[in-house]
Amino acid sequence: MSKTLDMLRNLAAQRPDDFDVRIELAELLTTEKQSEEALQVLDEAFSLRPDNPEALRLYGRVLYGLNRLAEARDKLETASRKGLPDAKSDMLLSHIYDKLGDQVRAYELYKLAVRRDRDLEAPSYFETIRQTAPPIAISPGSLERGMDFEGEISRLTFKDVGGMDDVKEQFRINIILPLKNPKLFQTYGKRVGGGILLFGPPGCGKTYLSRALAGECNATFYGVGIHEILDKFLGESEKHMHNLFETARRNAPAVIFLDEIDLLGHKRTDDSWGRALRGATNVLLSELDEVGKPDKPILVIGATNTPWSVDTALRRPGRFDRIIFVPPPDQTAREEILKLHLREKPIEDVDYAKTASKLDQFSGADIRDLVDRAVELAIRRAMRSGKTEPVTNLDLLSIAKEMRPSTIEWLATANDYVRYSNQSGLYDRVKEYIDKNS
Repeated sequence: MSKTLDMLRNLAAQRPDDFDVRIELAELLTTEKQSEEALQVLDEAFSLRPDNPEALRLYGRVLYGLNRLAEARDKLETASRKGLPDAKSDMLLSHIYDKLGDQVRAYELYKLAVRRDRDLEAPSYFETIRQTAPPIAISPGSLERGMDFEGEISRLTFKDVGGMDDVKEQFRINIILPLKNPKLFQTYGKRVGGGILLFGPPGCGKTYLSRALAGECNATFYGVGIHEILDKFLGESEKHMHNLFETARRNAPAVIFLDEIDLLGHKRTDDSWGRALRGATNVLLSELDEVGKPDKPILVIGATNTPWSVDTALRRPGRFDRIIFVPPPDQTAREEILKLHLREKPIEDVDYAKTASKLDQFSGADIRDLVDRAVELAIRRAMRSGKTEPVTNLDLLSIAKEMRPSTIEWLATANDYVRYSNQSGLYDRVKEYIDKNS
């Protein structure tokens, strides 16, 4: 690492106007915990590009490591105003505000960061800040309007989802056909839309599949985490939930995707969070009873990694009564995911089928991580050779040998439920998957 540092220092000295070299050098110095030199290099970068968001965010990280919290906050806030959204910086700001004693701001930034990147979820930290955020008094007039929910017209369809034919077929039969033929279903007095529960290991594409489903149905897509709905302040959770459905009704046909639906099944204590859970659940159940009208069809998808934690009241007929297991991606899907993450990167002799065959039980998130690590190997070679080095099949396979699928623990837990708690048949498809892949 010292040779790489010396090389970058020399490059910075030889190229006084090279902003990118200084950013790379500052990144490496930060990794090596040489914070003071990193700040000096970043000051040089600022002289070339004042208020550059990338440099500001890196500066904020270094200052945070030095416990210069107020300065770190100011740099990161400036970066958020001048640059594109960045979930990791939002999360770092959340931690900074928490340490500065502003738990309300920390709580809001956490929700923003997780909305932008689900991989940043930190349940224990979230519990800490939401319990310490002080409640505020609100007047009835402030409850008239909930938060705004932005829908999107999904450009994804099932053509963009490799493999997973069984899941897509269940979607076609249970969801797409009714939404595309509302008059036929109205003739037989059958409701259109309603609730679907998706479950499976984390990182296996529940959100992606739901977006593709919305694209297939030409429906507006609303992706919302339950943590965005819940609010410890009086009446806010109920208001947010109702406003979500009102917004979807105005833009029907619509698909509402509620991530972390299991949160509503947590023990409902009598504190402010217990009341928020009760209120949000009651409004959700009431809204579910109203969906399914042929003129304004709304499909509600609840997603969870832990179906055994979902409140049984949510799985009653007319609510989330259609349940679909989303397994780890199959061979075809793994090949497509590899191609997606290697797109526009320098590659050489990559055998997608061979590599995908070595990634059994890898989630989509695992495959993305594998590609990131392989790219890092290529970058290290490039730094030594001074030229662009491609990602090779050997890179991918060597990293794959070092990795363990993140789905293994989930499948082990699910297997216990298959063996001891499957009287209702909820886990039949999980059993089929485990039997086939064991």
